Amino acid sequence: MRLYKMEIYKLCSRKIFIIGTVSLFLLMLFTFWSCIAGTETTVNGMYYTGYKAVLKDREITEEFKGTLTDEKARQIIEKYGFPHKVARNYRSFQDTNFLNEFIMEYLSDGYIENSENYKIATQIYPIEETEIGEISNNTGREIILEYTDGWEAFFSVLTVGLGALSILILFGITPVFSEESQTGMLPVLFTTKEGKNKDISAKIAAVLTVTVVLFLAIVLLALFLCRAVFGLDGLDCLTGTIYCFSNALRATMLPLKTFIVFYVITGFLGILLLCSVTMYISASFQSSFHAIAMAVLYWMSPILIRLLMNLFLFILYATPLYMIMPDVVIEIYNNCFIIGIIVILVTTVCLIRGYEKYKTLE
Repeated sequence: MRLYKMEIYKLCSRKIFIIGTVSLFLLMLFTFWSCIAGTETTVNGMYYTGYKAVLKDREITEEFKGTLTDEKARQIIEKYGFPHKVARNYRSFQDTNFLNEFIMEYLSDGYIENSENYKIATQIYPIEETEIGEISNNTGREIILEYTDGWEAFFSVLTVGLGALSILILFGITPVFSEESQTGMLPVLFTTKEGKNKDISAKIAAVLTVTVVLFLAIVLLALFLCRAVFGLDGLDCLTGTIYCFSNALRATMLPLKTFIVFYVITGFLGILLLCSVTMYISASFQSSFHAIAMAVLYWMSPILIRLLMNLFLFILYATPLYMIMPDVVIEIYNNCFIIGIIVILVTTVCLIRGYEKYKTLE
């Protein structure tokens, strides 16, 4: 236990780790602020932005929340009308609110791609004649209308947080083994009364503990921020109402609460995989610079490989960089069992091999 506590202190007291952790949480706060600042809505001719827009959209949605029906859709358009104002160089109508935009997108003949390519909606289609009606019939789940912008913010903030945590692992944790070899501390450490095996176990346990604690802190902070401003409505809505529906991607037909749990688990496995791989890399090099360079190369390899070829994309999805991206996680869901097995095997092998590698360092 003494060694374990000492290793946690050594890891957390490093300047790069302290600065990286503070920067991580500040970046999450900035991302969340950007989500709020970018919110716009128009209700009864009044234009709102930022926090006021969030509150107004939550307020008007409260009246119609619940199972979506043709009658509700008709009432929404009667009260707020179809969006129709277009501004140059904008890719959305300028007089939308959460409700009439939802009806336009899923139940009408209106659309907008940019200020040059759009159509103002003129009619509402019966739900059973639309794509979401078909999805409802196929899945046996009702279409729920609730305010979901908060969960878009949650995914954005959490993705940024996990990305920043990945970078912190690369630069703050990768040197944990290699720098002691580089500085010549190994002969001293390995002749202590605790012995080599206890020292290695303490290092690995400390790294995993810090990683898990930071991961949980990131998830809880993202959840707390979104709860405080956007509320927790929308958990029963289908994931496709945030990420476009696709018959080929089953994850878009899951309730948001199910997909959120799946995304958090996938992100955790991705972070754990990165942690184990970087420890193995760290134990394989006697130079911190080389260890960090190789770890960064590993982390970035999916993008580099994808630029060169479109083969083996399935395997690329089982990498830390992709496993923290919600869009990719939706695609992973179709093969989540196989990818989960790959990740768990690679994580286990890297932890074992890293342990063995570090024992052989001199």
